[in-house]
Amino acid sequence: MGLKRREHGIEARILSIGGFARGEGTMSITAEVVGYDSQRVWEKMDRIGRSVRQSAESHRLHAEVRTAVLFPAMDVGLMDPVVLRFCQAARQLGVPIRFGEADGGSDAHVLNARGLPTIALGVGYEDAHSLRESVKVRALADGVRLALALAGSAEE
Repeated sequence: MGLKRREHGIEARILSIGGFARGEGTMSITAEVVGYDSQRVWEKMDRIGRSVRQSAESHRLHAEVRTAVLFPAMDVGLMDPVVLRFCQAARQLGVPIRFGEADGGSDAHVLNARGLPTIALGVGYEDAHSLRESVKVRALADGVRLALALAGSAEE
């Protein structure tokens, strides 16, 4: 189909595939595209739609493509209350923090899209999502302490 599986700062995935009921020759595909750059998100959605339709047509099928876009949802600024609360908790605990954008999806996208301000917390994983995935015990402990502090349960 000519689609890259992963691109920096954007992720697309197929959520559901259905159709072919009663010999109608129609399939339904629901996709999700997540990213920080709205123009690139729309371009990715267009590429997915064209690719799916071309593939379906090559099998004499009609493809109906639906997408869910969550890109403004993760546009959390450094001065947003959720970020300030996070920084305050990290500072109180002496936990070092570093901000950045991460490739891929997160439940934080969905929660932000539904109106719950959320940031994603990573604790320094190495080779994430691979057979070699690891994390330093100290970093994991700091992440737990920080999560507890944010939940209002940390002992000081």
